Amino acid sequence: MHDRAIFYYGYATSLRFALGMKNQYAVYAFLFDSQSRARWVASGMVTESDLELLFRMTKGLQQEERKLAASTARASPDQ
Repeated sequence: MHDRAIFYYGYATSLRFALGMKNQYAVYAFLFDSQSRARWVASGMVTESDLELLFRMTKGLQQEERKLAASTARASPDQ
């Protein structure tokens, strides 16, 4: 398992409502950024194009996070 993955099996009505998961029988996959914003969402059967988009989004998000970390490090006073 990945240290930043969450798996939940069971009833989560308030979570489903908050995330817009309308079909309680479907499987949902989300990609969240470090600020807990959903950047990619899919449900149901996954297609090849879904996976390609997920991988592109993941790489782009990793690049954004590295840039943010670098700019934060430059802005911080030396210790």
